[in-house]
Amino acid sequence: MEKYFYLTSNKKLDIKILQQLLKDVSKQKITMSVIDTFQIYIKADSKFIETIEVLLPTLHDVVDSPCSVLITYREHRLGSIAGKLAAKKQLYSLVHLGEFILQLLIEKDQQLHPFIKNEFIDVPRDTFITAKMFLLCSLNATQASQKLYIHRNTFHYRLQKFIDHTGLDIRDHFNALYFTLADKIITYK
Repeated sequence: MEKYFYLTSNKKLDIKILQQLLKDVSKQKITMSVIDTFQIYIKADSKFIETIEVLLPTLHDVVDSPCSVLITYREHRLGSIAGKLAAKKQLYSLVHLGEFILQLLIEKDQQLHPFIKNEFIDVPRDTFITAKMFLLCSLNATQASQKLYIHRNTFHYRLQKFIDHTGLDIRDHFNALYFTLADKIITYK
């Protein structure tokens, strides 16, 4: 499963040095894109998490500044903004989007709420409810389809429709955490 790693620093990044370092260290195919002089994102397999965890102290030295690395499920504005906020909050580690959103909720920080709501604004209601029920039933598709009074094939079709539409595969623990928190933020008045 592909992941996106938003690497953000409070100092300007030397992109050429970063590219060379990532090329030398990474054993798998990665794609690096520059967002601005303070942030890049890396598209890689989920196994890259192990590489970036080991590499993070070296990155701090190379960049001459601590870096935040936010892991998300796709390239999107929310990932970029959350990555910059993590660096601003001096969260100089590797963190998944769902974990970061949870931390912000604990701190009662609502800066990202409009962006989170916007992520799901055009998801059809039946598709959204299908994904929500899947999580409420502990990822048990049979139980979720029974509670929704739909055939199991219909359930799978809707769940896949949700994943295709959002890019968010909620069968992954960290994506499920993010979606659960996003649902609370969306329904909170």
